[in-house]
Order: sequence, then C-alpha cells, then structure tokens
Amino acid sequence: MKITGYTYHKHEDGFAELRFVLKALSTDPTREVLSMLCVRDGQFIATDRRRLHVTDKAEGHEDGLYTVLANTAKLIVLGKAEYDGKYPNTKQVIPTSSDHTASAATPEMLQHCVSKDGGGCLNHQYLLDTIPKGEFVTVAFTDELSPYLISHAKGFAVLMPIRGDA
Repeated sequence: MKITGYTYHKHEDGFAELRFVLKALSTDPTREVLSMLCVRDGQFIATDRRRLHVTDKAEGHEDGLYTVLANTAKLIVLGKAEYDGKYPNTKQVIPTSSDHTASAATPEMLQHCVSKDGGGCLNHQYLLDTIPKGEFVTVAFTDELSPYLISHAKGFAVLMPIRGDA
C-alpha cells in the first residue's frame, strides 16, 4: 500500500517540529519546488533560498516532495506531490565549521551576540520563526557573510545574513 499523505494533530509527537520547518517554505510562485516540503533520509526540509529549516521527525515517512494541504494551529495535512522537479541539494549550505558560537533565548539576544562577535545582521522575522518560545538556541558562524547555523531542540535552521551592500 502506497502512502499518499500524512495528518498531524497539535498534541502528536512531531507537530511542533513540523510547524517549525514549514515556516521556511517559499511563497514565490516562480519557485514551485520550494513551496513544497521535502522528506529525505528521515528529515523534514524546507527552504526559500534565504533560510533552511530541518528536523529529524520524518522517520518512517516516504522520501519525496509534499504539498501542504492544511496548516492551522491544530492540524497539518500533507499530500504527496506529483512533481517531476528536483529539490535543491540543501546539505551543501549547512555550515560544517565555525569561528564563533553564542547561545540566546530571544531574537534580540541572538542578534546582539552575533553582532558583538563580528557577525552580520539577520532578518528579524526569520529569527522570530527560528527561535521557539522559551527555548535556548545555539548559533554558530564564521563571519558576517557566511551562513548562520542555529540549533535547538526542534531542529536546526541555516540563515543567510542580510548584506549591507545589497
């Protein structure tokens, strides 16, 4: 029997982690594949090319692309996508080393820690989407132009800094 979709309810294991990942789905209609959730090797993956959210809560799910049929405070419904395109290689943007690390509990604290260590500016809304309420996160980065790896209990995010010369 082929699985064609999944339903998650608010109090089920994995719901909060999936909500976290879905915040990074693209809303750009010209990038259809980025508006889909990728399941690969037991991970939920979403990116809009400026940020990447990943969690390991997809274990047992069929690899592939999924459309989000419903995403409310109490329910998430995913349907298997009939799409021939290929999802980007997200592994290549995940930093594997860093020169600086910091821990924080709020987006403001995180931005302050990053700035004082010579880092760049990060999109405030992306920080809000990345830091779960009441949880500490760890951020690792090399310099102001490199991707930032932000880790916490629900998964991890990679954020691209805002460039001042853009």
